[in-house]
Amino acid sequence: LKPHDGVFNLKGSRISAEPSTSISVELYAQGLQEPRSTFDVGIRNCKRGEILTQSRECHLCGSDISDHSDPLENATVDYSLNIYDETCTPCPDNAYCWGGDNIGPK
Repeated sequence: LKPHDGVFNLKGSRISAEPSTSISVELYAQGLQEPRSTFDVGIRNCKRGEILTQSRECHLCGSDISDHSDPLENATVDYSLNIYDETCTPCPDNAYCWGGDNIGPK
C-alpha cells in the first residue's frame, strides 16, 4: 500500500478483528514529513441475523443460499432474531426464511 500525494487509499482493504473490539492501525511511508499515521478502528458487534462463530467471527444465517431468483423457492433453512444466538435457528415449517433476520409466513 503506497500513498499518493500523501494520501493512503484504503479502498478494497480489509481489516478483520473480533467483533465489539477496537484496534489501532499504523501506516508508514518513507519521504513524508509525518512518516507514520495512527488511527483507531472500532469493530462492530454482530447484528441481528448473524451469529458469533467459535472462530469469533460474525456469520450471516442463511448465507449459503446461492440463487435469489425465486424468493419462495429459494428460501433458506435458518435465521436468527437474537444477537446473542450461538447457532442459527431452523426455519419453521409454516414460514419462509430468506437469511439473516428475514422471516415471513407461508
